[in-house]
Amino acid sequence: MEINPESTTDTATEATLPTESPHHIARIETGRTLGWQVRVTRQGTRHTRFFSDGVCGGRAEALEAAIVYRDELLKTLPERMDRGDAAKKAGESRNALGVAGLHLTLRAERRATNAPKKTWVLVAQQPYQGARRSFSLDKWPLRKAVWQAVAFRFEGDALMAPHKRDELLALYRQAYKAIGRELKQRKRALKKQAAAERKERTQREADRAQHEAQTTEPDAGLD
Repeated sequence: MEINPESTTDTATEATLPTESPHHIARIETGRTLGWQVRVTRQGTRHTRFFSDGVCGGRAEALEAAIVYRDELLKTLPERMDRGDAAKKAGESRNALGVAGLHLTLRAERRATNAPKKTWVLVAQQPYQGARRSFSLDKWPLRKAVWQAVAFRFEGDALMAPHKRDELLALYRQAYKAIGRELKQRKRALKKQAAAERKERTQREADRAQHEAQTTEPDAGLD
């Protein structure tokens, strides 16, 4: 019985590949882009890298390189929180704004002529009737937006009485400092994420260009 060595090699290579993508690794097959993408998100920051079949010397080799990178990356990142811890952290984040009932969000606002624009919005919600009002930081200076949000939050509350004004001002100052700090942190995180995504796109384009150069390079043995 004769055995085709080429078919034996292919079978051995296929046997080394998992039937499903390993965790934090996805298979990418789009046009000429063939490879494995490592994707890990921790604390709102995405870490990613693409390993091309052509650059790494084959599908199995690219997967092996991706697994090595993933394992080394996970050693440097904090552990992933479970749902309970994540919910607790989200609650702490909302309370970190200094006043219960206020939260900060990035919202896409539709424009009449241009594409939707993302803008920071301070949202205030009253405790009992649940009325909500939003204050865009594109339309309001931060100080005025915080004051309006705090005043709306306690509208009709005893804290709005003239003799309670000092307490209301103290809450406003507390909220203003906390919201300013939170806004800076979130902007830094978004900037870092955008830089990581640009780096990912650049790396992917470089891998694609290198792969295309390899596939179009003429055989050196031909005249």
